[in-house]
Amino acid sequence: MSNVILFILCLFTSGINQCANQEQNDVTLQYQQFIREDAKEHRLFLERSFDKMILIISAGTFIFGAVIAWMNWRTKDDISKAVEKRCDAQIDSLLGIHIKKLQKDLEAKNEVLTTRIKEVDRLIMELSVRLSERRPTGTSNSPLKDQSYNSPVSLNKVLWVDDKPRNNDNIVNMLSESGATFDRVRTTAEAQKKLSENNYALIISDMRRGDSPDEGLKLLRIRNKNYPSTPLVIYSSSKSLDGYREDAENEGAELVTTKITELLGYIQPGFDKA
Repeated sequence: MSNVILFILCLFTSGINQCANQEQNDVTLQYQQFIREDAKEHRLFLERSFDKMILIISAGTFIFGAVIAWMNWRTKDDISKAVEKRCDAQIDSLLGIHIKKLQKDLEAKNEVLTTRIKEVDRLIMELSVRLSERRPTGTSNSPLKDQSYNSPVSLNKVLWVDDKPRNNDNIVNMLSESGATFDRVRTTAEAQKKLSENNYALIISDMRRGDSPDEGLKLLRIRNKNYPSTPLVIYSSSKSLDGYREDAENEGAELVTTKITELLGYIQPGFDKA
């Protein structure tokens, strides 16, 4: 009887052991399955992470390369600008030095030229006086000798009409040293106004003024009509006098000339004796 009970216990224990082993095997299989699935998920995560990392690294490399390229371009541009600025500074410095030197040379040459011009003016004056002295006694036709006016004005007062008055600066300066005074105007209308306000010992006029080729003749006719006792000299270029010289002489101009020596020789004796 005891053997039967022992046998039954053995069978029961064996069944229990088999159930336990089965459960243990199932747990082991589930764990292994979990491990495999976890490993698969981990592998997939790593793969996805690696792909993202590769993409980020590629993007970063591209951006870094772009930044380096931009910095390199900016550096070249800055260097180019710096070199250009330096070159400009050097050129300005060299030009400044040469310009100053040239300016000094020009000033020195201008002083020499001014001195020579004064000497030439003096010689012209002397020549004009000598030419006038060679005329026979009593034949001098200077308009500034033996003239009288109703109002007290300078016998050496001259009206000079020329639309380019700077061309006559040297002559005016020379005659001013002899005591002459000048009213200088540019147009015939201005000359008429001056003549209505003053008495003049002499009128000097060019022929062409502006677009009008015979302004000198117009002024001469005004003189003939309103101021017949005031001498008028036409002093102009050969080109301006071309075609008008004979008319001016026929209209009564005291002198029609293109030469400074003739002009000075005509009027200088009057200034010397006025």
